[in-house]
Amino acid sequence: MRTIFRSTHPPPELIDSTPTFGFRFWLVATLVSSVLLAPLGASDPLTSEATVIAEVNNEAVTAELAERSLSRLHSAVMEGARAAPDLDQLMFRVVNDVLLAQEARALGMDQESPIPEKIETMKRDLALKKLDAVEILPRSQPTDEEVESLFQKQYRRVTFRVVTAYDLQGAEELAATLRSGADITVLAEEKSVDPYRLRGGLVNNIARIDLQRSIGEVVFSLSPGELSSIIQTDLGWSVVRVDSFEPADPERLESLEPTLKGLIRQRKGNEARALLAEELRRKYPAATDEDAVALLEPERLPDSRLMPTNPAPETILVRIGDVQVVSAQEYADALTARWKGVRNIEAARAAAPIVLDGLIENKLMVAEALARGYEKLPKIERVVHAYETELLLQRYLQEILVESVSVTEQDKKSYYEQHREEFHRPPRVRLGQVTVATEEEGARVAKDLRNGADLAWIAEQRSLDGFKEKGGMRGWHVPKPGGDGFDQRLFEAPTGSVLEPFSVLDQWIVLQVLERQDQGIYDFDEVSGNIRDSVFDMSFRQALDDLIKKLRSRSEIQIYEDVVASLSVTGSQEKDPAAEAGHGH
Repeated sequence: MRTIFRSTHPPPELIDSTPTFGFRFWLVATLVSSVLLAPLGASDPLTSEATVIAEVNNEAVTAELAERSLSRLHSAVMEGARAAPDLDQLMFRVVNDVLLAQEARALGMDQESPIPEKIETMKRDLALKKLDAVEILPRSQPTDEEVESLFQKQYRRVTFRVVTAYDLQGAEELAATLRSGADITVLAEEKSVDPYRLRGGLVNNIARIDLQRSIGEVVFSLSPGELSSIIQTDLGWSVVRVDSFEPADPERLESLEPTLKGLIRQRKGNEARALLAEELRRKYPAATDEDAVALLEPERLPDSRLMPTNPAPETILVRIGDVQVVSAQEYADALTARWKGVRNIEAARAAAPIVLDGLIENKLMVAEALARGYEKLPKIERVVHAYETELLLQRYLQEILVESVSVTEQDKKSYYEQHREEFHRPPRVRLGQVTVATEEEGARVAKDLRNGADLAWIAEQRSLDGFKEKGGMRGWHVPKPGGDGFDQRLFEAPTGSVLEPFSVLDQWIVLQVLERQDQGIYDFDEVSGNIRDSVFDMSFRQALDDLIKKLRSRSEIQIYEDVVASLSVTGSQEKDPAAEAGHGH
């Protein structure tokens, strides 16, 4: 069945191409989750057939655009609060997006930077995803035996003590002191530089998976009571003494199974990628400028962080065949990410070749994915087109519609006069407080106060805090509207009310509202910025409403209702490549 809409205008509240408020924040919001809208029985998400759900001015609108539109809606809503979408409203939004993107294309915005660059990045990311689906994922599936083996290895537990120095010489001195019979607990407290110093170096009952690899490999090769050699870590250089081992807790296997399977998929996937990369190195020979690579050395900042020196960001460090390169800036960015939390310069230097090799491997995969033409697969082209539509409507709204909206001083003053009651200052409340040791005692204190007991007498007899000497008088407090539970309850609490006991630092506090004072209305100058935002949002939404009505009135819009009705909506935790690259909205 086909429905043709001409000059149809749902009420303004349905025109939701903008958020309720804060338009500029919406423009730059990053897509953080994906909700998959797909035909019933959809197969491989990168090879499935097109599902055309509408046509707008002879442009086919596919389910991919509805999927991304729904993702934007849900990205701003907590998962537990998400409701099933109204497909009519969703389609109204999708058509609006297409109309705005068509206007942007007519102005040539699709050719203006950075949109072409973002589109190419997404094509590459989706092509890589397809290559993974073809070459890597089939070789990465875990077996039950692998899950059990990994569990026994990675969740075996150990208790040990550690001492750490920032440099190798300091660690050698610590090791010599320990070999001479020094107490490792005392030595850790006095000399160690790691966070376990305050515990006498004790690392208690920790699973191997939670240890740095360099520490774990050594610790689990020792026997109880044995002292290790010096171990290089991200923080510095460490010496450990094992106290005891415990096997993996079998009760945890079932709950950890998804994590274990994920680790196995990652390991087997890395192995499969390494094998594929070896083949691709022969197909796309890589030439590395070793002298240029050597210029990116770790440099210690005043706060002790390590950052790579990068004298020439545009330098090409690696050429891969005739199609891919690794720039100095890409390498520097990858090193910065890898060195986060690393303080040991030698550890940073040791990680650098691994980082560069990972970049080269990624570029090899990109070269192969593009050589296979994966970026031209129909599904990928549809997803990219949907993404381009998002980018264009954002750009059009920001550069055309936002710029058309102005807010004058008179607009703000008129709004203030018409909405003065919205600008009340929060009241201030005078509080009494009694602090006790248990929740049960707190409940008894609250009950007594509600029954008319004297606050000063209860505070003197039972309170544990410093307000006891003031007869329980805590003083004046201004609660923030929309604040945390404590402030929100005080904001609404009438004079004489007693709040339920709440816990702070293992004690229980009972508050009584002794007096409330209205503090009047904010002056215009105090809330001028808030008023401007409110007037701007209101004006913008009206301008958008008018624009959408105008575009719809001159457009041919066809909705394939039977296709829309057959769509299924399912949650997906799979990250969107655009979101990972920072291009979602």
